Amino acid sequence: MSHKITNQDLRIRRTHKLLHDALLALMSEKELETITVSEIVDRAMINRATFYRHYEDKYHLVRQCVRNVYAELQKDLVPISTYSQKPVIDSGLSAGLSLFKHVANYASFYRVMLGRKEVTGLEQLMITHFEVTVEQRLLASDYHQMQTIIPLDLFLRFTATAFLGVVQWWLEHEQPYTVEQMAHWFVQLVTPGASSLLGFADKPS
Repeated sequence: MSHKITNQDLRIRRTHKLLHDALLALMSEKELETITVSEIVDRAMINRATFYRHYEDKYHLVRQCVRNVYAELQKDLVPISTYSQKPVIDSGLSAGLSLFKHVANYASFYRVMLGRKEVTGLEQLMITHFEVTVEQRLLASDYHQMQTIIPLDLFLRFTATAFLGVVQWWLEHEQPYTVEQMAHWFVQLVTPGASSLLGFADKPS
């Protein structure tokens, strides 16, 4: 049974959005440790009592921001079942497109949050998610037929951290290239090593 959205639901969503936007704006200007709840509520134009009805402190707000965007990331990825009949490289390109599109849609969030692993936990969350995603796509394709010469875990960690580095570069330079270009180039960057070390010979189209 579908849940009917009430006026109270809408007010809560609006409050959360105001606080999330205020936090991101402030974090783009200064370090989280120096930001106060008073500054957040002033920027959001709500009162402190309202803030504490929803969050324990500013760190709780940060964690919720990260969880919300991470939930959207999971929604934005193409279902694994669509990759089962595709070559590994083609499925990697499709997954890359989904990931870069997601980052583009939440560019202001990632621009602020990435690189602040000590307070957001976002980097480790994305690395783990990327590793799981790539592994699932390999298992859904013809990976079981490959003759690997390095541990899969090592390849997954290398690829995940490389992806994160490319995303950070893209955001730091104000996204000078399209989602399609970035996804294609990233696959081209990792394909030579993956082809020889994981034992497949597909080339990105």
